[in-house]
This record gives sequence, structure tokens and C-alpha cells, in this order.
Amino acid sequence: MVFRLNGFDSEEGKAALTKSEGMIKKVYAEQQVKESELKIRDQVINRIKDAFYNADAKNSSYLLEGEITISATGSCMNGLWTAAGSDIDLVIVFHNRMAYNQHQLVKHCGKIIKTVAKTGTLCYVPAIKVPLLKYKDSLTGIDVDISVNNILAMYNSDLIYTYCQIDQRFHILATFLKHWAKSVKIIGASHGYLSSYALILMIIAFLQSRQPPVLPCLQERKLRS
Repeated sequence: MVFRLNGFDSEEGKAALTKSEGMIKKVYAEQQVKESELKIRDQVINRIKDAFYNADAKNSSYLLEGEITISATGSCMNGLWTAAGSDIDLVIVFHNRMAYNQHQLVKHCGKIIKTVAKTGTLCYVPAIKVPLLKYKDSLTGIDVDISVNNILAMYNSDLIYTYCQIDQRFHILATFLKHWAKSVKIIGASHGYLSSYALILMIIAFLQSRQPPVLPCLQERKLRS
């Protein structure tokens, strides 16, 4: 992983860069997800899907009827998920209720989610833009955040995933800085700190500003086309 940075032409500077690169690669290797960990994550997602697709009339509502799509978003989908410290972000799309109040829909999801949530962990977060259901999975203890009809989150996840596929240096740097930011407790939108997504966007902007750029601006390409 090589970045050209000014001020590191001396022998001391080169040695510092080599040491930093070694540390970044070491953390990156440690943060790689095992196949068994991915299976556990996917089992949690599948239990949620089964809970909705097989919900009985007692736990469901007429508002939740019709076509439903349940998609992983955030680090679950964009390639930056790690077994240690990463939660599961899901978006439930009720295709027949796209214009309906999200707060009401997410509240109605609560009864269904209780069937897979660890007792006492289910919490409704009435955010102004995107209300959430937060809870711990009953079998694994993994934190899960659920929103409804949050189409923007799905597009954002696709965007980050695409950048991860373009250049591995972005994936390495993003994984390292996300790990570092969590360890010093400067990210966590639910606690009033920077969100992981905001951190990732800053990394992308930094890599786009290198000469030559490490990453292209995909939004500009889309606008031009």
C-alpha cells in the first residue's frame, strides 16, 4: 500500500512510513472476517427475514402486508464489516407503504422483532430523519439496527462497496481507520459522535484529492453520463 506524501523524503521519514504501513497491514489482517463469522451474521439476518415472512396475525399489522424486501446495509453490505464491534444494519422496504410515516411503520415492526430479540434489549429510537429499532439478537448478542423504507442507506452502501472494489488501498485504509476510531471512541452516531459513514466519506475525499487520485469521483461520472 503506497501513498505519496510530502515531507517524508528523508531516511527518517521513509522509515516512519514503512513502520506505519506495517502497522496498518497488521491491523487490517487482524480485522479480516472468518467464514464462520460471516455465517453467524447471515444467520441473524435470516432469522429476521423468517420472522417477517412468517409473521402471524397476532404479531403483524395490516400496514405490514404486501411485498417486503429486507436488505443488509452499512458495513454489512459495503465490505467493511468486522466481527468485533460491527453491528448489523437492515432496511425493511414495504413496497406498498413507501409514502407512509416511517415512525409508525417501524413501531409496528416491534412485535415481530421481539420474537428474535434478547429480552429487554428492544429499543425504539425516534430520530427525526430515520427512526430505528435497536436490539441484541437473542442467540448471538449481535447488535441490530432496523429502519424502514430507508432507500438512501441502500444506495450509500452500494457506493461504498463500489469504491472498495476499485482499489484495495481504500479498503485497507478504511478498515484501519475505522478500527482506530472505535478504539479511541470518536465514532458512534447514536452517542453524538461522528458516524462511521462520515469517516468513510472523509477517507474517500482524501484519496480522491491525491495526485494522481487513488479513487475516482463516481458521482461526477454519473452526472456526466
